[in-house]
Amino acid sequence: SIILPTIRANRDWEMELIVVDNSQESILNQISRVTNRFTYVWNGGCNDFYGPALNHIANVAHHNHIVYICSNHGTMYDTSWIRDLVEPLNDFQIGMTGSVIAMPLDVIGINKIGNHVQGGVFGIRTETLLNCPYSREYPHLYSDVWIGWKLVELGYVLLDVPTIKSVYRYTLPSHDGYKFVHDL
Repeated sequence: SIILPTIRANRDWEMELIVVDNSQESILNQISRVTNRFTYVWNGGCNDFYGPALNHIANVAHHNHIVYICSNHGTMYDTSWIRDLVEPLNDFQIGMTGSVIAMPLDVIGINKIGNHVQGGVFGIRTETLLNCPYSREYPHLYSDVWIGWKLVELGYVLLDVPTIKSVYRYTLPSHDGYKFVHDL
């Protein structure tokens, strides 16, 4: 797993791994063979998708910050990447951290260009997500666009973290200078 070296390298941090299992059969035994520092949520064989799964995480989290990484792909180059996402969240004006990109909001029914944090890897305060949960109307596709728009509407700032890069349906020509990259 991408996250396990980061957990091992940052043992001084109080953190937990929260796994929301959207698979048809529980993978609890597979995870418990790798680490015992985790909270496990199984959706009973139902794929709840990305947004609602993050809402589950906010409800069971024991810490102030949530860092999401896509389990399908991503490359970690420096185990300190997680600090780059979390530490800015101590400023309560920051709603999310990660790769901020502009996108037409017409995909969620709003006729303007807006910024959002690309959904492959990001940080958010648990309290922020509890107060502004993901919409069930956009459980997967465009859920990152919706939550970015909603957070900005509520007065939060979306912070671009220069050491983190997340792109959608694109492969970066170079990973130089990044600590964590989520690309295809």
